[in-house]
Amino acid sequence: MGAVGGFIWHFVKGARNSPKGERWGGALYNARNRAPILGGNFAVWGGTFSSFDCSLQYIRQRDDHWNAIASGFLTGGVLASRGGWKAAGRNAVIGGVLLAIIEGVASLLVRSTSKSPREMGLEQMDQEKQWQESEREHQEKMQRGEPMGWGRYVQEQAGMVPPAVGGVE
Repeated sequence: MGAVGGFIWHFVKGARNSPKGERWGGALYNARNRAPILGGNFAVWGGTFSSFDCSLQYIRQRDDHWNAIASGFLTGGVLASRGGWKAAGRNAVIGGVLLAIIEGVASLLVRSTSKSPREMGLEQMDQEKQWQESEREHQEKMQRGEPMGWGRYVQEQAGMVPPAVGGVE
């Protein structure tokens, strides 16, 4: 994702910053030289974040939003640690806040698009009623000796019953 997104970003940036006659070449040059850097940075961030996320999940024995928020905090701090305590602390807070925003929005989307347990229960009860009705109709037809669906078609082809009006039931 980082390499593809970086290629597109740096391609556009290279095209904008190149002179009129050299836009295509400048865009490709810039994208070819800068996209791997952004892709590598994205991979380092993703790997560090995933390592912290999986470790926290193992330690806490829970898979919830707090793991991701804490992983964002820790990732931001670790990746900025070369700049000193002040930079690491600032980037840790930024990473935690960004992940909290992302997790909050994701939680709101899931909550707004999923059904409540009550709605799911009502839907299941409706499906069960429909199934019971169809099962009852099936039993009544079986008691009257009426063949069902494909069975009627097979019997018509074998000449066992007269063809139904309008074709297959």
